[in-house]
Amino acid sequence: MALVSATFGRALFGAYVYDDLTLIAGNPVIAGGEWWQAVVQPLWGPAFPHWRPLTQVLLAVGHALGGATFVHALALAAHLLAVLVAHRLANRLTSNSVAAFCVALLFGVHPAQAESVAWCAALNDVLCGLCVLLALNRHLEERGRGRAGVSWRVLAWFALGLMAKETALVIPGLLFAIDRWVPSPRQTSPRQTSPRWSSYLAFLLVLLPWLAARVLVFGDWHAGFNRGPILSVAARDAGRLAFTLAGRLLAVLLWPLEPKAMRLTPVEFSVFHYAFVGLTLATISVVVLARQRGAWRVAFGGVAILLPIFLVVSAPSKAGEYPIADRYLYVPVFGLALALASLLRWRRAGLAALLLLAAFYAGRAFVAAGSWASPITFAHAQLGATDLAKADARVLYMLGQIELEAQPPGVKAAKFWLAHAAERVVERRFGGEDGRVRLQADIEAGLAWCAFFAEAESAQPDWRRPGAMFETILRAHEVHAPAHVGLAACLASLGLRADAERHLLRALELEPNFAAARHNLALLRGR
Repeated sequence: MALVSATFGRALFGAYVYDDLTLIAGNPVIAGGEWWQAVVQPLWGPAFPHWRPLTQVLLAVGHALGGATFVHALALAAHLLAVLVAHRLANRLTSNSVAAFCVALLFGVHPAQAESVAWCAALNDVLCGLCVLLALNRHLEERGRGRAGVSWRVLAWFALGLMAKETALVIPGLLFAIDRWVPSPRQTSPRQTSPRWSSYLAFLLVLLPWLAARVLVFGDWHAGFNRGPILSVAARDAGRLAFTLAGRLLAVLLWPLEPKAMRLTPVEFSVFHYAFVGLTLATISVVVLARQRGAWRVAFGGVAILLPIFLVVSAPSKAGEYPIADRYLYVPVFGLALALASLLRWRRAGLAALLLLAAFYAGRAFVAAGSWASPITFAHAQLGATDLAKADARVLYMLGQIELEAQPPGVKAAKFWLAHAAERVVERRFGGEDGRVRLQADIEAGLAWCAFFAEAESAQPDWRRPGAMFETILRAHEVHAPAHVGLAACLASLGLRADAERHLLRALELEPNFAAARHNLALLRGR
C-alpha cells in the first residue's frame, strides 16, 4: 500500500488535461452543480454511447470538493481499495500469502495503471475494475462457504460496475470461468459443485433494467449502442482488425515501456500487423494448454486478460480515436499478475524475479504518472521522441492550442505545430470520417487565430484577413462553433458588434457549454 501510494501520489498535484477540460470543467452536469442530471445524461453527451451515472456523480462530488486534486484523490483511494481486494482475491485463488502479496503488488504498480489512476477522465476504469474484483472476491467467498449460484451481493457489484462503465459486462464470464475451473476449499474438482446454467440468469435481473434505463436515457431502442465514431471497416477485415487490436493491447500489457493515452493505430494490414494477430492467438493457446494441464490459475489469469480485451475490441468499427489505451487493461493487469505468480512458484529465485519486476514497474509508473501534471506535460508525453513526420495530428494540434492560449500567445510556435498537424490530419482513420473532418476544421481555425494575433501585433491590423479564413471554414462546416467565435472576434474588431453577437449566439446554440463564446459575449455586451 505504501509503495502504491508513493508510486501514484504525485498524481494528486495534477491538473485537468485533455478530455478533463470537456468532461469535467466544461460539463454543466459536473462543473455547473446540476448533479441530479448525472443519472439521466450520457457522460459525453447523446452523440456517444456512454451512460455512466456512478462515474459522473463521483466526478461531480470530487470537482465540487476540491477540483482536480480531489478527483485525483478519489481515483487513488479507489485504486488502493482495489489493491486490497486484489490481495484478498489472490489469497483465495492461490492459498498462499506470498503469492497474494506479489499479485497485489504487481497489480498495484503496473505502468498501465498510471492512466487510470492519474487521469481524472479515466476514473470510470478504476471504479469499474474495483467492482469487477469485488464481485469475483464475493463469489469466491460464498463458494468457499458451500453456496452455489449468484448471490445478491455479486449482483449489486455487477450493477454498480455497469453504472461506472459498460465493461463490467465481463463479470458473468469471469464468474463462469471460476465456477468451471477453480476448485473451492471444500472440493477437489470445480465440476463437483458447478452451478447450473440457470443460476446465471440472475444477471438478467440487473442487465434488463440497465438496458431499459439506457433506452430511456438515449431515447431509442438501440440503447445508445449505435452511437459514437464509426470507422469504415470491410466485413472481411473486421475479425482480423479485432485480433490485431487485441494483440496490440496484449503487447502494451506485457511490455509497458511507454505508457501513453494517445497511440497512433494504422489500419492498413502488413506483416507487422500479423505479428499482433499471432500474439493474440499465442495467448489463447497458452490459456487452452494451461487448462488442459490443470494449471487453472494460469488459465484463469489468461481469461481475466483476454475477456476484457476482447470486449473492448469486439466492435472495431466503433473503436474510437485511440483504441489502444492503457486504461482498458485495468482488470487484465490482475490476470497477468496472477499468471506470473503461478508460473514462478515460490522459490527464492522466482520471488526475487517478481520483486525486481515490481520495482521496475513502480519506477516506470512513477514517471508515467507525471504525464498528467499539466496540459503541456501531457501533450509532450504523448509526442515523446516521435518524428514530427509520424506524429499524431491531434497531439500536434493540442500543442498549437496550448501556445495560442498562453499569455501572451506564442503565435510563431503555434503556427509551427498547427502546420505539421495540417499535414498529418489527412492520414487519420480511427475515430471515423466525421472526427477527422472536425479535427481538420479545428486545425484551420487554429491557423486563423494565428493570423488574428499576428494582425493584433501590427501597427495597422487588417481584421478582414483572419475573418476571411474563419468564413472559409464556416462555408464548409457551418456547425463549427470555434470558427463562429473567431469570426465574431474579427467582426467586433471591425466595429460590427451586432454581427459579432449573432455569431457568438450561434456558437452557444451549437455548443451551450463553450466557455470562450460565453466569455466573449459577456465582453461584447459590456458585462
